[in-house]
Amino acid sequence: MANQADFSDNPISFDILSFLWQKKFRIVFSAALIFSLGTYYVLKLPKIYTATSTLLLGYNENKFSFPQQGGSVSVVADNKMDTHIEFIRSRRFAEMIVRENALYDETGFRSVVPLPSVDDEVAYATGVLQSHMSLTKAGTTDMLRVSFDSTSPDVAAKVANLIGPAFFEFQIERGKEKALNASRWLNEQLEVIEGKVADSEQLLQDFFDQNQIVDIDSEMEILRVQISALKQEKIYSDRIMLELQASVDQIDAANGDVSQIVQVPWVLRNAQLIEAMRLIVNEEQLFTEVSKRYKFKHQKYIAAKARVDQLYNKRDKTLEKILVTLQKDYQTAVSRNAEILSQIEETEQKHRVLGLHETQLSKLRRQVEATQNLYEVFLSRLQETEILQDLGNQDEFSVVDSATVPKYPSKPKVLLMLFVLAFLAVIVSVGGWLFLHLISDKQTRVRQMLRKLGVPLLAEIPKINSSSGAKNIAKTLSQGELDHVYSEAIRSLRTSIVMRSDELNCKSFVFTGVQDGDGKTTMAISVAQAFAKLEKVILVDSDLRVPYIGPALGLKKARPGLTSFISRRVRFNDCVFRQPETGLNVLPSGPLPGDPMIHISTSRFSQLIQKLSQVYERVVLDSPSVNSVSDVLVISKSVDGVVLVCNAEKVDLDNLIEAIQRLKETGVPLLGVVLNKVKRVSSKRRRKVKLTQVVRDKRDVTSS
Repeated sequence: MANQADFSDNPISFDILSFLWQKKFRIVFSAALIFSLGTYYVLKLPKIYTATSTLLLGYNENKFSFPQQGGSVSVVADNKMDTHIEFIRSRRFAEMIVRENALYDETGFRSVVPLPSVDDEVAYATGVLQSHMSLTKAGTTDMLRVSFDSTSPDVAAKVANLIGPAFFEFQIERGKEKALNASRWLNEQLEVIEGKVADSEQLLQDFFDQNQIVDIDSEMEILRVQISALKQEKIYSDRIMLELQASVDQIDAANGDVSQIVQVPWVLRNAQLIEAMRLIVNEEQLFTEVSKRYKFKHQKYIAAKARVDQLYNKRDKTLEKILVTLQKDYQTAVSRNAEILSQIEETEQKHRVLGLHETQLSKLRRQVEATQNLYEVFLSRLQETEILQDLGNQDEFSVVDSATVPKYPSKPKVLLMLFVLAFLAVIVSVGGWLFLHLISDKQTRVRQMLRKLGVPLLAEIPKINSSSGAKNIAKTLSQGELDHVYSEAIRSLRTSIVMRSDELNCKSFVFTGVQDGDGKTTMAISVAQAFAKLEKVILVDSDLRVPYIGPALGLKKARPGLTSFISRRVRFNDCVFRQPETGLNVLPSGPLPGDPMIHISTSRFSQLIQKLSQVYERVVLDSPSVNSVSDVLVISKSVDGVVLVCNAEKVDLDNLIEAIQRLKETGVPLLGVVLNKVKRVSSKRRRKVKLTQVVRDKRDVTSS
């Protein structure tokens, strides 16, 4: 008993150091096995030799070049070194080396499986060359290190020395071909541009001939001077015309009144009128003196008055002439003003036409200049290309160091690989055993948690069917009857419940789950059927939300049941169904109500459970999951105990703890937890678990 108690007190712990100590021999064995297999593999790896040559791929910045006008069409890569490296890595270049040097016949380039054609052999050898060749820049210099790996040191050195000369030869041929193509293209473009130059010059000359233009700038300057002079003249003419217009308007306003007419400034400026007015004034003075001395019939009086009248007549005639002259001058000013305005418009129209001609002429001149510049650019580029073609390639290509035949292999690094292998073997071994332990022993964590909470583990039911629904429950029950392990687990659960019931004087108990899909209905039916073989038992479906007991046992949905009896619509005997093959009495749920809490929280429901406990030796109830709804918390007030079912594969420890805490808060004894859908274990493991469970149950009984 002491040994058994020690065993039960020390289950498989999740402490990492304790676990490693327990599995130390297995870990060492598996690590040694991994290390041995890895060592065998490393020692069997082929020895790889690496040969390296150094190339100079400089770009001559002092390349001969002509100065360009109007831009340059030269296209030079920003980074020549990167361009060369990418070309050497290209499949085209690799295939060229393979074909020219027949590398497909060399060691390491031949396929293990014979290939149907030479092209296939070349393609395979090209892939080998690309995968085993590496290029590295030598710092910030223009030098490039070319390395090649091969199982043959001679082949490695040979291939490393082939790449540089092949690249140099290709660049020379490529430069010549490029220069030749550029020269041919430039000649073709020059012919096209030369035609465009001739066409643009002809358009310019035709424009001069059609518009009879000699010197458009001088003509426009003359027109600008004329327009300025005409505008000055128009200003003077407007001033005179306005002055005459004002005088005419004043005379018209006088309406023949001579005294007002003679007050007009323009009229007063007339010398004859001024003289006539002076004479009239003098004669009137004389006439005034004569009239003082003589009467109106006196000869002197008459003669003086006649002279005055004569002067007035003369003034009036002079005034008439002045007014006629004013009208003529006014009409002349109006006519001249209109003539000047017409001349201004005509001159401005000529200036606008010349402006349009000037714009078109500028456009034609720019077109001629642009085509001439383009012609000069292409001509200069053609000359440069021909000279560069004669001078040859200006890039500095050379082999700095040739590859030598390597004496020692570069790969594999056996010591380093063995060290890493040993480290990985230990890590993989420890991690593998820990992973297997974690994924295969989830039930142990549940048992450990239940032990800390003081909740018994009643049984572990093996997995048969993981689906839900009435049809699947019926299928699980039928398969369970044929499965010896499952049947034995149900009987063990029945024994555990009996032991707990005897301790707690429990005759009625309800099955609930942590969450939907845990299999609490299957457990309720299976346990009730197991009890029915020994005692008088009734199974009550108190899951009034999604009842499965009736459909799983083949009862019709319309059959009266618990809700029918509680609502006093049907007698109890009409609600109970007896299963012939097991002798189990079943009280189905009956018609589903709108609010299940109304039925299960009534005193009639509680009285029914109490009455059934007196009539039957066992009353087994099925209820919804505790974490889904609160029905089971109400139902538990009417029963003697609760059995909590959880899915061993999907159980979440936090959800399980929450469910246990909610049930304990009701004050109803928790008979224990049932682990359902447990993965099958070996017979030795089952005996070990069963022994542990029995010892724990006895210890719990003793402590109670």
